[in-house]
Amino acid sequence: MELPPPERPQRLASAWWVYLAGYLVIGLLVSLAAVDTPASANCPGGGSLGVLSGKRITAFAGAVFFRTSELQLDDDGSPSAYGVRDQGRENICNGLAPVAPPVCRGRIRGKCFHACQTEFSAWSHAGARPDNIAAYMCSVGLGGDNCSHPIVQLQPSPRDAWFVSETSAKYTAPDGTVRGWSARQEAQLDPERVPYFVIPDKARTRPWNLSLGDVGVVVDLRTGHSAAFVLGDSGGSLDEASVALHANLFETPPKLALRHSALGEAVASYASGREGDFAVVVFRGTAHRRTGQQALDLTPQSIGPWLAQAASSNLQRIGGISTLVSCAAP
Repeated sequence: MELPPPERPQRLASAWWVYLAGYLVIGLLVSLAAVDTPASANCPGGGSLGVLSGKRITAFAGAVFFRTSELQLDDDGSPSAYGVRDQGRENICNGLAPVAPPVCRGRIRGKCFHACQTEFSAWSHAGARPDNIAAYMCSVGLGGDNCSHPIVQLQPSPRDAWFVSETSAKYTAPDGTVRGWSARQEAQLDPERVPYFVIPDKARTRPWNLSLGDVGVVVDLRTGHSAAFVLGDSGGSLDEASVALHANLFETPPKLALRHSALGEAVASYASGREGDFAVVVFRGTAHRRTGQQALDLTPQSIGPWLAQAASSNLQRIGGISTLVSCAAP
């Protein structure tokens, strides 16, 4: 059975490749010797920053390096991520969790997944009002986290059957003064257009000191393909990337698969991420912001060219892909 894709705002043709300019076609195959040698031996001048989210972190030349064995898929920021009928690209239980029964409060695994779907379906059938969603659900990603009170809102008509899906990094308002801008859909980084990487909140503290908006590069050590990214969202374990970053790195968009929504409807959603062997560098202090502001001083039109230039120049500054691979060795 094939389903049409979720309703989506009009966008440019071939949206998967809007930021192909940010894709660094380096095509360098990596020797096994470089892959298997500890970073301390292969990264002269580098220093250890300990372990974060199970990954050993190395610092060198103002950048941090690490390896990950998987890249999970992140669709936060998409206008078609979460819907009031669970019709989105993301399963609603990736963003919200049930508050009842008590044993399943804040939980979505195992038998609690069914409880999540049941409670969300009850909320949807009761009118799908954001002001009473806390009677049914708590937030585990959509509108908060750690089973907090969901701070959610719907997009304006005619897309009022869709939640606003936010990213931690945001664009600056067009004139800098739009009321409530940070909670509007157009303020978010669209994961199908922007290649972004996800970092845990702890990565923004000492000694790692990463910032939302910083630029980086990831290399697939099995193929030699590489792609540029911006740090665009918070969470995960240094192993999540946007739809666009997956498309750029693997040279094909992530696949869609049918699932049953919380309301029992067949819905096309993204399948899981990819396993592999990935070397990652993030260049600290490269976020493009206005002085004193947290939002990125970029637009959906300017972020691609800026990312391509910033990633290329910083990669060259540290010595290229070979340095990335050596310093990110496990």
